[in-house]
Amino acid sequence: MTIRQYPPRDIIDHAIQVARLSPCHSKRGVVVWEPSSGSYRGHGFNAPPSLMPCPGRAACAGTCGRRAVHAEVRAVMGAVGYRMRGIVNDATAVATYELMHVDLAPVVTQPVPSVMVKLGADSVTFGRIESRPPRQLVLACDGPSCASCAALIADVGFIAGVWLFENDESDGRCSACWHRYTADEFYAASLRSLSVELSAGRMHE
Repeated sequence: MTIRQYPPRDIIDHAIQVARLSPCHSKRGVVVWEPSSGSYRGHGFNAPPSLMPCPGRAACAGTCGRRAVHAEVRAVMGAVGYRMRGIVNDATAVATYELMHVDLAPVVTQPVPSVMVKLGADSVTFGRIESRPPRQLVLACDGPSCASCAALIADVGFIAGVWLFENDESDGRCSACWHRYTADEFYAASLRSLSVELSAGRMHE
């Protein structure tokens, strides 16, 4: 069951900035935060291991999800490191963190008229600009789909909720909305998207 509400605007903005750090064509960003204080506890973006060079769009297309370290993994590892440094008392810690995933729209190159600018004795010509359409900045996904990330989130035990911006026309109120899952719901939904049974002893692909 999802809860229809909005996550904090500053968390959305931070996740967008983190996603922009990705060298991949499909830029994903994840932030783990503590709602009680609003403090960030971990963040990450998708990229090859140890920020190794990307093989390029032609070679990576269709395989990026298997080549790259997922943004969720980097964000959760950051939160684990935060806890291991003794900032959080594991003896009393409970699932109080929230996690947000964003997927950015591709950069769109828009042609504009060439403009000649005189800078002293030099001339500079501007001919193209890059922009991201504001209304398409965060792409709506089709729901949870990565079982390995969902399993990690459920396993660490300190993430209470997972936020996704999803396509949803089920109630006619919006075509794309923020949805919040508990960690267990997120795991179950991820398995369902892959047609994998959740019940022990009955799992199949």
